[in-house]
Amino acid sequence: MKKTKNAQGVVKSASADSLVVAGKEKVQGTKEMKDAEWTFAVDSKTAIRKSGKAITAADLKPGDQVQVRYMDQAGKATAVAVQVKPSTAAAAKPTAQPAEKK
Repeated sequence: MKKTKNAQGVVKSASADSLVVAGKEKVQGTKEMKDAEWTFAVDSKTAIRKSGKAITAADLKPGDQVQVRYMDQAGKATAVAVQVKPSTAAAAKPTAQPAEKK
């Protein structure tokens, strides 16, 4: 089984088959962070969740904070799972749902 990698950042654009995320990555060999932009392929197996519900890549909006688990397939980063983080405003409101255990 291939190892998945993680990336997190903000959605720049999303379509049914791809997702562009802007974030920061470590400059190799240093502690510095540089701006990075990743394009992930999205397919029918990609699990995209927001507030515990399954959504599609087309439901992602620019500005959404996301955490992406992906793997390199034939030199292309393919998203395996995308988790939309609740915006801070939404997180401040009490929710009726019990918090998910990690």
